[in-house]
Amino acid sequence: MESFPLLNIWSAYSLLRSSWDIDKGLAELKRLGYRTVGLADFQSLAAAELFSRRAAHLDMATWLGMTVALAPDLHVMLYAQSPDGWQLLCTMVQEGVPTELDRLASPHLLLVLPAASYEDQRLWPAVTALKFGGLVEELRPEQASHGLPWIPACPVRYHAREEDAYQILMHMGEHLPQPGACSASSPQSVLAPYPVEWRPLLFQELPPSVLPQERARLPVFLETPSQDQEQLVYQAKMGLDAWNPTPKEPYEARLQHELNIIVSMGYASYFLIVADLVQYARSKSAPMARWGRVLS
Repeated sequence: MESFPLLNIWSAYSLLRSSWDIDKGLAELKRLGYRTVGLADFQSLAAAELFSRRAAHLDMATWLGMTVALAPDLHVMLYAQSPDGWQLLCTMVQEGVPTELDRLASPHLLLVLPAASYEDQRLWPAVTALKFGGLVEELRPEQASHGLPWIPACPVRYHAREEDAYQILMHMGEHLPQPGACSASSPQSVLAPYPVEWRPLLFQELPPSVLPQERARLPVFLETPSQDQEQLVYQAKMGLDAWNPTPKEPYEARLQHELNIIVSMGYASYFLIVADLVQYARSKSAPMARWGRVLS
C-alpha cells in the first residue's frame, strides 16, 4: 500500500494549543495506514519535538518543518533534511523568518509548494533555480503536474466527527473555514481522484533524523567534571568551617548528604557556576533575591 506523508497538518498557531490532539491524531493516521507524517506549523516549531516523539512511539517517521508566509496570500512549507536544516529553522524562528524565497534557500531544506501557489508567478519558474535540497509540489486532482515529486492536497484540520467544532472555532476566530478542510482519510481514499499515471512521482521518501540525539550537557566550571566535584566539596566544607555552628556534627552530616546527591546527579558544575555568578554580583553590589532554589 502506498503511504505518503501528510505534510500539511497545520494548526495555524501551535499544535500545543490546537483542537488537533497530537496523540489522538497520530493514532488515527496510524490506523488509516500511514507510515510517515509531517508537521509544518505556521512559522512555529513549538510542538515539533513532542510530535516526533509521540509518532516514534507508534513506529511512524516524521518530517519536521514549518509553514512560512512570503506574503499574506502566499505560503510555502520548509522541511529539515538534516540536523543543519533543523538548526537553520530554529534560527529563523529566533531571529525572524525571512519573507524572500531566495533567503530561505538551503541545500538542507525541502521546499513544498502548496496547491494554492500552482500558477503564482512569484514562485514559478524561478523556484526551480534556487538551491533547495529538494522540491515537492502539492496538487489537487484538476491541476497538471510540473513534473516534480508531489503530494495530494489534503488539508487536515480536525479529527473525525469533529467538523462542527472546527466550524465554530473558525467562526470564533473570524476566519473562513479552509476549502477542502477535512479529517484524515486513508491513503487510498486521498489518492483515488488522482490520475494513475502520476503515481511514479508520488513523494514517499522516508524522513531523515534531524533532532539532536545527544542529551543536553552542562558546561564544566574548571577543566573536568571530577575537578568540579572536588572543588564543590572543598568550597562547601570551607563555608561550613567559616560558619562553625554549634554543635557542628549534624550540619556536617547534612552537608555530606546534600553533596552526595549533587555529585551523583552530575550537578557539581552547575552549583559552582551559580556560586560564581552570586559572588560576582555581590562584588558589584548588585541586588539579589533568593527563594527556595531560585536566585534572581
